[in-house]
Amino acid sequence: MSNNIQLHKNDLPDDLNLGNIIAIDGEFMGLNVRRDPLCLIQVSSGNSDAHIVQFDRSNYQAPNLVKLLNDENITKIFHYGRADMAHIKYYLKNRN
Repeated sequence: MSNNIQLHKNDLPDDLNLGNIIAIDGEFMGLNVRRDPLCLIQVSSGNSDAHIVQFDRSNYQAPNLVKLLNDENITKIFHYGRADMAHIKYYLKNRN
């Protein structure tokens, strides 16, 4: 089995189509949203792919990622979604 892992700096590419069911996992420095920064988000369609969005942590401008996360036609599966959503909302909200 071959895995397709791609690293993206600050945002997903404009032309990325992952389908209508995706898995999402965030990585942060701890669980305190205001103190512990969001470092990266991993997104996968489940087809042996992983798209890693690494943030520079100075502006969190990620319009393509925000568009994907806000798309109500896409089902999102999270690992420890409560912490992921708290960090995503804090760091990506009102910044795009």
